[in-house]
Amino acid sequence: MLRRIIAFVFFISTVTAGYAQLVTKKDYKAAIGVQAGAECGIFPSAAISQVKITPTAGLKMTFPFNRKWFVGSEINYSRLHTRNKYSDAQGENRIELDLHQLMVPVYAKYMLNSNRATLLFGGHLTYQFDNKSDVSSPVEIKKWNGGITAGYEQLITSRLHLTFKIDYGLLSQIESSADKKFTPLKASLSLSYDLLRIGDCGCH
Repeated sequence: MLRRIIAFVFFISTVTAGYAQLVTKKDYKAAIGVQAGAECGIFPSAAISQVKITPTAGLKMTFPFNRKWFVGSEINYSRLHTRNKYSDAQGENRIELDLHQLMVPVYAKYMLNSNRATLLFGGHLTYQFDNKSDVSSPVEIKKWNGGITAGYEQLITSRLHLTFKIDYGLLSQIESSADKKFTPLKASLSLSYDLLRIGDCGCH
């Protein structure tokens, strides 16, 4: 009986120590992956005539602090294609834009208790490298913009992730001759796969 009690206590202590190590140890030091998906964007300050779903793709990097907290960053090709109407002193105006951008979000991620889902929040910077526009009155299209990013990420397999993000610009992307400003709001859904795991412990 004594041997069984000792064996049971040893088993419990081993499992407890293993669990403590599991919840505090990092699975890896850094992960670098590729991602692709679709997105759409609007200017909330204008009446929306048409919204198009456009492709997005890029690189994704994740750096864990522990098994709950992470820092993430991305470098993505992004496209904002929308048609809008707005009114000013001259009457109703139309504006159709097709903006090609590089978007760089940086955010913190928190792992939920399911250990398969994370919430993310941070900011982003965009650089517009090409645009096509069709407007009824003069507008200024700015190359740089920045704003906030929030989202939800679901782990499908140990290296495959499904991510939904909302990006809201805090700076005006477009300014009309009537001093009307447009800030973009975008939503994206993407799949990412970790191609490289640095310092992977094989804990999954």
